[in-house]
Amino acid sequence: RFVFAGTSSEYFGIWIVNILLIIVTLGFYAPWAKVRRLRYFYGNSLLEQERFDFTGIPSKILLGRIIAGVVYVTALGVTSLNPDYAWAFPFLILLVLPWLLRATYRFNARNSKYRNSRFYFSGRTSEAYVTYLGWIILSVLSLGLLFPYAFFKHKQYQFEHLHLGQLPFTLHATVGLYYAAMLIPIALAVILAVLTFAIPLLAFVLVPIAIALIPMIQGSLYRVTWSNISIGNSTFTCDLNEWRYAWIVVSNWLARMVSAGLLSPWAAIRLHKYKIESLSIIWQDDPNYILSLTQQDHPAFAEELSDILDIDVSL
Repeated sequence: RFVFAGTSSEYFGIWIVNILLIIVTLGFYAPWAKVRRLRYFYGNSLLEQERFDFTGIPSKILLGRIIAGVVYVTALGVTSLNPDYAWAFPFLILLVLPWLLRATYRFNARNSKYRNSRFYFSGRTSEAYVTYLGWIILSVLSLGLLFPYAFFKHKQYQFEHLHLGQLPFTLHATVGLYYAAMLIPIALAVILAVLTFAIPLLAFVLVPIAIALIPMIQGSLYRVTWSNISIGNSTFTCDLNEWRYAWIVVSNWLARMVSAGLLSPWAAIRLHKYKIESLSIIWQDDPNYILSLTQQDHPAFAEELSDILDIDVSL
């Protein structure tokens, strides 16, 4: 089982210093704050008593955000100069979205380590455009009916191109599992909404379920994905409960509001710990052999390291 050793008191110190420095530097410290945050969460996530590590360079994160900012401002400027071109803003953002996502996946994988072994993302830009641009358009045209399938393709793109050293990740989930993860909570909310017309007192039940609907779906998707992932011949299991996950998310929202944000570190640690510690790995081979194999870099890794577009555009 995976273990998370971080504490909210430790993370509070990192969190508050990050916020103060971001304010003092007018936001320019944000990439350095992100690296400090990720290194804390990675470094306190353990498997077989070995820690993960994040090695991202803040300056590359800053470069990625500058590029993303230029794209955003350019698109916004085009639409503001002439209202007739208002359609151009979402079009331009959508046009570069697959490239930006692929760049982020590569950056995050390349700068993630376990036992001195780096992760590697091999997805191509052309595949990203088919996965994201193509399936987004089809989801809209189908009035959302194809959205679970689009999400399934998104997870396929994320995991079917991910490696730890020479060990590939594989997603074994079927699209039906993603439809069930999304539609069952929605169906439950619809049934309760219909019953509320007949029994008004059920409104007291419907309101909290409606609030928790999105977190429930998120929890279900997380469990479906990680319960159907393998690395090499070894498989992951996930015992996350979507009801408990939803409760943690909703109560975290309330805690942040009541504390004016001061409980944000506690909320972040609480949610991350639950997600990480819901995961286990079932070794199908000798664990020592597997973990030794991961330390052999992917054949194309050296070439990829020289790519100057090794940037992160995520927040």
